[in-house]
Parts: sequence; structure tokens; C-alpha cells
Amino acid sequence: RIRDVRAFLTPAVPTIADNSLTSTKLKTYDSGWFAVDQGVLYTKAHGLGSFPFMVQVLFSDTADGSGDVIVVTNTVHDYAPHVWNYSGIHVVDMDISSIQLRSSGGIVAHYTDKNGVSKNPITGYARIKAIG
Repeated sequence: RIRDVRAFLTPAVPTIADNSLTSTKLKTYDSGWFAVDQGVLYTKAHGLGSFPFMVQVLFSDTADGSGDVIVVTNTVHDYAPHVWNYSGIHVVDMDISSIQLRSSGGIVAHYTDKNGVSKNPITGYARIKAIG
């Protein structure tokens, strides 16, 4: 009188319609490329409906990102001995509706492009990508 108990060992996995999970899916924001100059505060409404938990700022020397594209960080070490340069673009504030960047000095501290040319641009284009 042995009964098959395999059905009890395999839990049933509930099926949930995709549209019922909409509120729990990650939302993304992409500002697209916008011109940046020295000493300016930029405010971008992200529309995530929540505080972004991951923000990435990119810099390009071209309006469509077809030229150099680098990830902007808060600090970089210059190639000169004992000299620290700071990226000129900083995320200075963010909340559930917007992200603010401020530019100062050189927009991006010295960087070396793919051809080995050192650059220190004072204008260019930025792009913000965020997840919330």
C-alpha cells in the first residue's frame, strides 16, 4: 500500500500575469545627450517615481556620442606626479523627481582618448542614466 508522494514534493509555482508586476519592475531613465559648459547647474526630471539607486553620468565630445565617450567619476588621478584633478561634472542632488549636476573647472579632468591623446575639455555633452 505505497502511495506516490511525488506531487507533494514538487511545490506548485503560481502563475502571475506580467501586468500585475508593473509596479515592482525596475524603471530606467536616460536623459539623452545635452550640452554642458563650465559653472552651470543642470536639473533633469527623471520620472522614475522613486529615488534613483544607481546613477551614471557619461561625457562625450560630440552631441550624439559618436566621438569619445567616458564615464564621469568624482575623482581621477592626473598623470602629473602628486596632482589630483576632480571631474568637473558632479551629481550634487537627487530626489524622487530629479537629478542635478553641477559643472566647474574643466568639464572632465584630463583623460586620454583611444589614440593616446591627453584632453581636458571645457565644454562638451553629458548623458545621465539612472535606475530607480
